[in-house]
Amino acid sequence: MLQRRPYDQNLNPPGPVADVVLVNLKTGMSSSILAGKIDTGADFTVVPLPVVEALAVPTRGHGWLISADGKRTLLPMFYLALLMEGFEVRGVRCFGMDRRNVLVGRNVLNNFVLTLDGKKEIFSLTR
Repeated sequence: MLQRRPYDQNLNPPGPVADVVLVNLKTGMSSSILAGKIDTGADFTVVPLPVVEALAVPTRGHGWLISADGKRTLLPMFYLALLMEGFEVRGVRCFGMDRRNVLVGRNVLNNFVLTLDGKKEIFSLTR
């Protein structure tokens, strides 16, 4: 169980960011700890493409992602294991994009109980 954790004040507005490690399902190779921006409005998880390439995760096709402004982007798709705050979720369908952090979508978040306290700017994550 993740104890109550403060929102990341570097976001505008401040929001929940969890520690995420990406793992290649076949080799077990893992990334360093990445910032995982929690996005309850995102259907899927988007990961930094350079990190996935460094882990030698094979592409499993491509898929269209539609942003909040309606822009459609064709992105490579991967299956990974994610360690989020020490909890493992295996076989996660992710899309790769040129970004620094992980955008943690509902395909991962639906494995947890997420509590957001916007007034106090804290969150907690339990399994």
